Amino acid sequence: MSKLFVPEKIETELHRLQMEASPYGARATLFNLVVFTRDDSQHQAERIYSGMFGKRTARIIHINRTSAEQSRVMVSARCLEDGARESICFQEVLIECGRDELGAAPGAWIPLLLRDIPVFVLWLDRVVGNEDIIAGAVEHADKIIFDSDFLCGGREPIGELLRVYLEQVVESGVLLADLSWKRGLPLRKLTAWAFNHDATLPLLDEIAGVRVEGGQCATVQLYFLWLAERLNWQLQGSGFVLPDGRNIPAEHHTPGTLADGIEIRLELRNGEEISLSGGASGCGEIDIPGIRSLPRVFHAPESGQLLQEETDYLYGDPTYRAALNKLYDHH
Repeated sequence: MSKLFVPEKIETELHRLQMEASPYGARATLFNLVVFTRDDSQHQAERIYSGMFGKRTARIIHINRTSAEQSRVMVSARCLEDGARESICFQEVLIECGRDELGAAPGAWIPLLLRDIPVFVLWLDRVVGNEDIIAGAVEHADKIIFDSDFLCGGREPIGELLRVYLEQVVESGVLLADLSWKRGLPLRKLTAWAFNHDATLPLLDEIAGVRVEGGQCATVQLYFLWLAERLNWQLQGSGFVLPDGRNIPAEHHTPGTLADGIEIRLELRNGEEISLSGGASGCGEIDIPGIRSLPRVFHAPESGQLLQEETDYLYGDPTYRAALNKLYDHH
C-alpha cells in the first residue's frame, strides 16, 4: 500500500483538526459512513451526507474515483456546537482514487474504520462492472445503501442494478437499503389508503392499466414491483399479467422529482380512472369515481433525511426485498 495511506498519520491529523474545530470536546462518533463515487457523483454524495451535518456525528470515508494517474488522500473535520457546548462533528477522509486503483483497494479504507460502531456504505458509483469492489465493501459493511434513481439516471439498466443488489448484497446476508425505495413511500401510502375501504377494495380486481406521470426512474419501477408483489401479478415486458392471464400495461411518462408532482392513474375495466396525486404542497389527493375521499399528507423528504433514517437503525425493509424478488419470478 502507498505511503499515502498510513492509518496512524491520518488518525493523528484527524484528531488535530477536530480539536481545532471543537476545542471543548465532541460527542462520541455514532457510525462510519463509507461513500463510493466518481467525479460525476462526488458532489451529489456530498450534498446527501451533508444533510446530516450538525445532527449526527460520523466518520466519513469518501472514495472518489478520478481520472488522475495516482491516488491521494485528504483529511478534514467540521463541527457544530450544540447547546451543551459539545460539538457534533464530521471527521472526513477523502480518498481520490486514481487510475492506479490504490484508493479503492480495501487496504486503503478498512484500517480507517472506527471499530465497534456500525459501518454503512453509501454507493453512488457505477454498479454494473464494479461487482468486485462491491463484494469487498459487502465483507465489511453492516448495511449498503444505494440510490437507484441516481444510478439509473446515469443510464444503468434498473433491472441489472436490482439484480446485483440481490445477488451480491442480500444473498450475502448484509442489510440492503435504497433511497429510491424510501423515496417512493408516499406513493405506496397513497395507494394503500385508496383501497383501505370495503367499497374500494374490490376495485383492485378491476384495474386494467397503470400510468404514472412524474417521479424518477427507479422510484416508479420499484412502485411497479411493489404493486406486482402485493397483488400477485407477474411481470411481462413493461407491464403485468394476472393469474387469470389478463394483461395490464404499465407506463411511466414525464420523469421528474416527487417535489415537482406525481400522478398515478389506475384505469378500470369499465373505462373509469382512479387518480392518486401529490406534490410540493404536501397534500396528496385520492380521486375515486363515486367515492368521497379526504386529502392525505404527501411528504417528499430530501435525500439527506432519507440517508439519516437509514443510518439511525440497523434493519432492512422486508417489503423491499419481497418486491425485488419479483425479478426472479420473472426469469
